[in-house]
Amino acid sequence: MGVKANRRHIKRLASSKYIGVSRKSSAYVAKPLPGRHNKTSNVALKTVLTEKLALTTTGKEAEKIIKGKNIKVNGNTIINPLYPVGFGDIIEIHVLGENFFINNTKNGSFALEKIKEPKQQLFKVVGKYKAKGNKVMLRLHDGRIISADKFKDTNVNDSVDVKNKEISSVVKLEEGGKCLVIKGNHTSQSGIIRKIITGTATRSSLVSISSGKENFETTLDNIIAIAE
Repeated sequence: MGVKANRRHIKRLASSKYIGVSRKSSAYVAKPLPGRHNKTSNVALKTVLTEKLALTTTGKEAEKIIKGKNIKVNGNTIINPLYPVGFGDIIEIHVLGENFFINNTKNGSFALEKIKEPKQQLFKVVGKYKAKGNKVMLRLHDGRIISADKFKDTNVNDSVDVKNKEISSVVKLEEGGKCLVIKGNHTSQSGIIRKIITGTATRSSLVSISSGKENFETTLDNIIAIAE
């Protein structure tokens, strides 16, 4: 009979570099639940408290804080220590009285950016389809599915600002628009889209970007459209 895989933890040596944890401090790190963000670009909420904020020294202490309804993600109270968070999420920590925006670093791991005022949250559209009743639905990069009946002209790769579980505005991905690189060699760089190069059956679509005095190309999947 085969041995079941560990469902709650992953080995640190095999974990994604996105988590950005010490590889040798212990054998395991918490395994995020599936469903939100890509599996290689998310991190368990309790790992944020123990590894990034050093708010606690043990996983059990982190679990106690989370289960005590002291943490909110994007305005929703979270009580599951393995709840996955990633780029674009805002974490509110009541015990500290502080809010953090999850951003990406140049080396491809996640970083916490302390914020004092509400920050615009943009989510990349990664899918679009019609549901029952001809209702237009969008799938966002964090795994969420949201109605777009008021913004039917929104396309895949555009970005949407979500407030109170509804789309409040749309940022179109287009030549001349601004973008932020969230994956790849130029992660965390922002710039102006000079040209969008349509892909082929064997090559992904590319984007030519001007960032200051530097010009470079990256795949369309690596960027998110942002407001000026």
